[in-house]
Amino acid sequence: MSSLFQLYSDLDSLKNNLRELAKIWQKGDNVLLLANTAAYIDWVFAYLTEIVPEQDIAASINWYVLQIDVDQLSPITKQNIDFETYQVKILTDDEWVALTQQVSKTITL
Repeated sequence: MSSLFQLYSDLDSLKNNLRELAKIWQKGDNVLLLANTAAYIDWVFAYLTEIVPEQDIAASINWYVLQIDVDQLSPITKQNIDFETYQVKILTDDEWVALTQQVSKTITL
């Protein structure tokens, strides 16, 4: 069964946190970017190309952000973020709860 990794990170620690996550995630796992971390989506995927040379593993992770977190971003930030490019799904609170019930463990960093 898959895991859900909930990541809250500022930009300064994002690369190191992703490096640590990449050591333990497996194909089919889920990553939820919490709060401001959703705004760093371009950085997340730029860092992943450095950290995880096996792109199929990074691509096989299911990526999510919460609608409530996206709503908190500034209008300019929201204009400049394209979650579809990275196949990041925006979850409602109910969808988030459902996701936590579908995984074997939830790990928050």
